[in-house]
Amino acid sequence: MFWAGTLWQLYHFTKDEKYKQTAQNIEKQLGTALADFRGLDHDVGFRWTLTAVADYKETKSAESWTRVLHAATILAGLIIPRATLSKLGTLKMAFTVMAGSSSIA
Repeated sequence: MFWAGTLWQLYHFTKDEKYKQTAQNIEKQLGTALADFRGLDHDVGFRWTLTAVADYKETKSAESWTRVLHAATILAGLIIPRATLSKLGTLKMAFTVMAGSSSIA
């Protein structure tokens, strides 16, 4: 994923198509992980910022923009706010995270 980001930077400054093509191929390979989202974690933001977001900024690719929105939705879904009542009856905000639970007093 970092390699794809480097390739997009190289493309941005040189406009050499070989960098763009290689970065787009990496993004497509990462797309399989996005399709089967069950194994993804909070790093989903890094993965698609360096690939799909960079692609969209350079090419305005609708396919890349769809990947950006999908990754953002997955990332947002990793932390789901829910209201719970404490023993004292005060409202607390609890966050359920895929890896476990933590609450904020």
